[in-house]
Amino acid sequence: MKIYEFRIKNDLTQKQLAEKLGIKQSMVSKLESGQYNPSIEQLWKISKKLGWNFKVHLFGIFKS
Repeated sequence: MKIYEFRIKNDLTQKQLAEKLGIKQSMVSKLESGQYNPSIEQLWKISKKLGWNFKVHLFGIFKS
């Protein structure tokens, strides 16, 4: 689920979601619009506060 979808589904304003996440409303706006790409650590913290499962899949190319 996207942050925007979560916010709308839970009838929250950007300001209310920002307070829940401990960030500024402007950051919620940037996250929703794709203007900001959070680090893996930031995504983990957001996921934890929203009660989401967080998994990281790493893919790489290995040369022998």
